[in-house]
Amino acid sequence: MSLKTKTLLTYTSGLSDHVNENIEWITEPHTKAELLDKIAQVKPHFEPGAKQQYSNGGFLLLGYIVEKITNKTYQAALKQRIINKIGLKNTIAATRNNSLSLEAGPYSFQGSWGPVKEIYFPNVVGVGDILSTPQDLSIFINSLVSGKLVSSNSYSHMKAFKGNNIFGMGLLKSPFYEKTLIGHNGGTYGSYSVLYTNPEDGATFAITTNSMNFGLNDLFLVLLKAYYNKPYQIPLQLKEEDLDELLGNYESKEKPLKILITKSGSVLVAQATGQPAFSLDAVNKDNFKREQYDVELRFNRAKGEMILVQDGKNYKYVLVR
Repeated sequence: MSLKTKTLLTYTSGLSDHVNENIEWITEPHTKAELLDKIAQVKPHFEPGAKQQYSNGGFLLLGYIVEKITNKTYQAALKQRIINKIGLKNTIAATRNNSLSLEAGPYSFQGSWGPVKEIYFPNVVGVGDILSTPQDLSIFINSLVSGKLVSSNSYSHMKAFKGNNIFGMGLLKSPFYEKTLIGHNGGTYGSYSVLYTNPEDGATFAITTNSMNFGLNDLFLVLLKAYYNKPYQIPLQLKEEDLDELLGNYESKEKPLKILITKSGSVLVAQATGQPAFSLDAVNKDNFKREQYDVELRFNRAKGEMILVQDGKNYKYVLVR
């Protein structure tokens, strides 16, 4: 294995994420040459080996390396080396969007549920192009751990987590109390997945969803706690009328951003001036959060006030209706 390939596999390449500059690079068709040129243009985050950070561009390059080495398309290589080898029945890669009868399109919550413009899958070979099911994902991770997919030597490299690093080679570790699970998680624009297994007891956890308006990690933790008999709390569900006192326009002398608070059924929705609306999870009757955006809103109903907590700072807002 070359040093360059190793840095890609261990998340240490330093490659910046070309996707973050413009979503068009994954939603509109582009040739391989165009994508490679774009990745080359984006300034790296850091020198190779300096630290670890996930990069979509890095895994796109790994997908292209697979095609180069095998002299096959990524889809054909995946089918030969994984899908057929371990008998996956509902897994496919780089297919044309909406070409499968049971394919679930992505949705997002922006004040109400609506479809998301889908990724053009051939643009994200090796990154986010695989359609699968929780059952197939479970078969995959257990086949990997049991030695049915790669040699014991290759697998040992994959799960070699140095120090406090959570990244190995294409695998992540997830500490949970005294246990350590291995797998990976990911998300695109509306679609999310989690796949982890505990090699010590064989417990496997797979989640796939085509929409989500709360933290994926929160859901995974509740699943783990429920399985391993740890205390857990189901996200609070409020009644519609519980939200009525909170609705309206909020302004702050400490921050120029105005915030409109509305509701969609029993879900509280926030929208800052000039920005898309997003839903909030209820911590209790007066406190709401959206971990994805590092936002927490704390309401004082009696005073008609709201505290915005973001980036470790508090901003006082007043309800002006």
